Amino acid sequence: MANQVRSRWKGQHSQHQAHAQDDPFLDESDDEQHFANSSDSGRFETPQLPEELEHDSDSALEDEDTVTEINESQDGPDILSGGILATLPPRWRNWFLRGISGSLLISGFSFLIYCGPVGLFFLTYLVLFSVYSEVMGLAQRVCKVPQLKAYGWYNFYVLQYFMNMSALWRYLETSHSTWTSFMIRHHELVSFALYMGGLIYFVLTLKQHYMRSYSFLGWSHLTLLFFALPGQILNHLTLRGMIWYILPMTLITLNDIMAFYVGFFFGKTPLIKLSPKKTWEGFVFGGLLTVVLGTALVYLMITPYLICPVQVNPWEGLLESPHHIFAVQTDCTPHPVFIIDTFHIGEISINMYPFLIHGAILGLLFSLVGPFGGFMASGFKRGCKRKNFGGFIPGHGGVTDRCDCMFLCAVIMYVYYKSFIQA
Repeated sequence: MANQVRSRWKGQHSQHQAHAQDDPFLDESDDEQHFANSSDSGRFETPQLPEELEHDSDSALEDEDTVTEINESQDGPDILSGGILATLPPRWRNWFLRGISGSLLISGFSFLIYCGPVGLFFLTYLVLFSVYSEVMGLAQRVCKVPQLKAYGWYNFYVLQYFMNMSALWRYLETSHSTWTSFMIRHHELVSFALYMGGLIYFVLTLKQHYMRSYSFLGWSHLTLLFFALPGQILNHLTLRGMIWYILPMTLITLNDIMAFYVGFFFGKTPLIKLSPKKTWEGFVFGGLLTVVLGTALVYLMITPYLICPVQVNPWEGLLESPHHIFAVQTDCTPHPVFIIDTFHIGEISINMYPFLIHGAILGLLFSLVGPFGGFMASGFKRGCKRKNFGGFIPGHGGVTDRCDCMFLCAVIMYVYYKSFIQA
């Protein structure tokens, strides 16, 4: 009898060790606590996943029309519980909902363009704050380290300080005070000291759940790398003309719309397992439509209001007219790409803006590379057993779900500008 009990104990102990190898968040303290809790009952129990997570994440998310959102109460209320849309099949209900919310987003974006550079800067920080909040909120649910929530946001603000405060100190330096001169001269030193202070705090919090804490550290840094830095790049491009901000956002949105509707009506061939709803038809023909329609939109963007550099007004006028801190001088000398030139194709001569060629190339690049930002986000959500990062935008999910491709396209726009426009 004793041998049977000993054999059973060894088998369960082996199962526990195998479980520990599979769970990267199970550290020494977890292991000790697990054994301590098991001693009371005389047997070892493997923690069970919630019922909705027991099956494979790929199969769980294979049919987006029937899947039930995990932790739905955290992503906002279900606005489809009543009304006309609730009577439609899920496929068409999502189609209409995406169209309605997408139209509202485009209208809001157009209004911010009308507001000028300040409107675009406001949009950048609104999106950055929302995306970081969604991703780090998911990090808290996965890693379960509430003591590091403040540290995650501390990293966010340290990066904002490093990226923006040097220019702001120079802008405020009207009296050449000792304080502003010191902050300008030692900006990198102060930024590094702030970052190291946060890192020291992180190390001091390491008392248990080490892998969970380090995973949260990785979440914070990668989120800043993939989202916050591209957002800052967009702001810097805006100072060279609002068109460099508007162009990537417009073209990738157009590509998303074209790919969605082509795939919705004509798509039959799955493109990638990470996004079962994406089809080759939507990817290819959506990309071609993006190049054609995007070039037409690029032509409409060639206006002095969008192509002229942004001027920074003196600090003294801030209180009187805060919306005039940044202004566009529409009487600027346009960049050569915005001046009509003659192109020869054999014996045919065509007069056109060189920027139209750049617009077509960028439309093709965004169509080919941009969707992979969404695929990467899809794979990440699957690893976390989630359908969306949030539920703020009906039919789309969270802000991160809507903007995952845009940040990648912002980097493409910056590299293209530096390589082929500014050079």
